[in-house]
Amino acid sequence: MEFESKIRPIQWNNGVSKMLDQTIIPYEYKYIDITSGDKMYEAIQTMIVRGAPAIGIAGAHGVVLYAQEGAKKYSDINEFKNFLLEKAEYLKTSRPTAVNLMWACSEQQKVIKNSASDIKGLIKELTAKAVEIENDDIERCKKIGDYGAEVVPKGATILTHCNAGQLATSKYGTATAPMYLGLEKGYNFKIYCD
Repeated sequence: MEFESKIRPIQWNNGVSKMLDQTIIPYEYKYIDITSGDKMYEAIQTMIVRGAPAIGIAGAHGVVLYAQEGAKKYSDINEFKNFLLEKAEYLKTSRPTAVNLMWACSEQQKVIKNSASDIKGLIKELTAKAVEIENDDIERCKKIGDYGAEVVPKGATILTHCNAGQLATSKYGTATAPMYLGLEKGYNFKIYCD
């Protein structure tokens, strides 16, 4: 089996959130560009993006998308901040059970509240935070994989249950990360997915 760990279900790229449309998998693998905050709300609500970590990243991206839009409407920094704080709260309602979504939007709200920058600077700060959340997820998943690959023997038979693969995160997955990284190292697993 040829394994591909380069799948990035969600990634910030040149001012848009690029995500794999999970509503059409496995029939088609198609990336779409989410270009507005309202489109991100819809993507979260309609399950184009799935999995707690990926949904959190989507929320962080969504706040940036709203900031890019708001910069065209507002010139006053306080009005701009109020707009963004409201939009971050609104994004949380797109999937009210998603803890990672609440957390990521709240992290962006902290950036908004603590920023001393102008509008352009605040957008840069929000973008940096969204990318940081995304990269932190990759690193956490990789560590799970590295630690897990040390204890899962070569040739093991593994049963995986739940949406814990790389489609649920920004890369590698959580519980499945040891399998992905083990496969990269040449381990030959027999994997059952239920």
